Amino acid sequence: MKEEKTIIEKIQKTCRIGCVATNIFKIFGIVMSAVMILMGIVFVGENERINLVLKEAIGVETHMLDGGLGLLEEKVLKSLLEEDNFAMVIGLELIVAGVILICSAIMMHFVGKIFKEMRESYSPFQLSIVKNLKVVFVLVTLLALSSSLATGLIVGIALWCVIHIFEYGCELQRQSDETL
Repeated sequence: MKEEKTIIEKIQKTCRIGCVATNIFKIFGIVMSAVMILMGIVFVGENERINLVLKEAIGVETHMLDGGLGLLEEKVLKSLLEEDNFAMVIGLELIVAGVILICSAIMMHFVGKIFKEMRESYSPFQLSIVKNLKVVFVLVTLLALSSSLATGLIVGIALWCVIHIFEYGCELQRQSDETL
């Protein structure tokens, strides 16, 4: 019985640290996503002016690229230089990165809720924890899908299995509570 109490205390201490860490990451993610989205909007809105500055700063003309890069990179860079799309591409990339950070902050919010519930309870096998895990796992799967379809599918299937394990643990916990 004493060992069980020690284990629960360790879990609660770890969850307290997890709560603090997820809150820090959540706040950082929100601030950085706002900065990135605003910078992306500035880059897209001031496309022409920023492109002129970038061209001068880089100092590269399309004829200078011949043979220095791979064929695909050379074509992409020439296209960006000729059509003055550097700022547009950078702006859109910043906006996408900001949206990804927002998803990460939302994920950290739900992970923090999981840690808080685990800290306040005696078991991680509760339906409210499983519900929050589902939200986190859906977001993780979506982020994995954004990088690669195969990776997203593998991650999604693995997390789906973990959810079923937790649901089974909830059922065993319920049965254990009823017998006591």
